[in-house]
Amino acid sequence: MRRYSAMFLPLAILFFASCSGNSEDSSNEDRSESLNETTLSFQDELKKSVLFDEEKLLKQSLQSGKPMLLYFTGYSCVNCRRIEDMTLSDPDIMDYIDRHFITAALYVDDRTKLPSNFKAHKKLKAANGNNGTMVLETYGDYHYSIERSKFERSSQPYFVILNGDQELLIDADYRDSDIEDFKKFLKRGVIYYNSN
Repeated sequence: MRRYSAMFLPLAILFFASCSGNSEDSSNEDRSESLNETTLSFQDELKKSVLFDEEKLLKQSLQSGKPMLLYFTGYSCVNCRRIEDMTLSDPDIMDYIDRHFITAALYVDDRTKLPSNFKAHKKLKAANGNNGTMVLETYGDYHYSIERSKFERSSQPYFVILNGDQELLIDADYRDSDIEDFKKFLKRGVIYYNSN
């Protein structure tokens, strides 16, 4: 029973958050805070979707001397709920992530409208090598465009560890819930970061 309740928790949070505000503008304003000045725990990152702010995350990474861990996820992603329930909820993994990384959870299916001043188009390279343009209207569109344009991936869950120059150190497409393999992935990312 625990597995199913954890799977629907992000949907319930999204539903109640959308019902609680009186206007769409205040809801978008609250959610578009991006990464705030204080560093959230990774568990807190999983509970809310914010507009990814590369500059703030990079600044936090450089100031702290920690690599960036990006987690591409989705509210409707069953494999994401599985890894959150079986792997990311492990206390040792959560502690290791919080101590060694600056994190961001990027929901690719978040339907919150982007601020009106946000750039509306993004060039993407398709899997077949053709170039195209995607109209960005929502947070999810923007997050998905980052995954596609920077990492040429379009599946979730997807994890990337980046250094302070935003260079990919290591990535993982973990659809299983093997805790030991995920710990090795995280530790390799820290080792690669410290060897630069």
